[in-house]
Amino acid sequence: MNSLTILGLLPLVGSAALFLLPKGSDLLAKQVALGASIVVAIAGLGMAFSFDRSATGFQFVEKHQWIPAFGINYALGVDGISLLLILLALVLTPIVILACWHEAAGGRWSVKNFFGLILILETMIVGVFAATDIFFLILVSLCLNLSPTRFLKLFRNDLKGVLPKLPSIVPCHLILLRKLLI
Repeated sequence: MNSLTILGLLPLVGSAALFLLPKGSDLLAKQVALGASIVVAIAGLGMAFSFDRSATGFQFVEKHQWIPAFGINYALGVDGISLLLILLALVLTPIVILACWHEAAGGRWSVKNFFGLILILETMIVGVFAATDIFFLILVSLCLNLSPTRFLKLFRNDLKGVLPKLPSIVPCHLILLRKLLI
């Protein structure tokens, strides 16, 4: 497994750990989310230190056939710009968690759901900036990135009813799919 895949899976492991915590353990959920995000940031910095600045092209490349009939691949790699954007997201995530430390309470869902969605969003951000296959980039990373973002927006929304707002996620996915197929 490549370092980019591991870097993308680490926040998901932290998110899964959050969702497995018992109800009412808000402080522990915050600490687990902060710890997971710090571990991911350190792993990202380690990857950055092993980045060869003199080489051209993508580094940490990983490519596997996903759906061979359509030529769709699971392809990841970073160049200098995408590495900087990934590092920016990885370093800002612990800062965001600390900034939201007291803001998550009193929302529509529990504290562990709020911080779990932040960690899932971190995974999707790594996927967006590391994807080298257009199908993986648009339909997987960007579309899945919209879902936790939408739920985080709904988390603090004071309007009643979650279900009437959820269908607005679907048109975004359909628009991206239509642009890819045309």
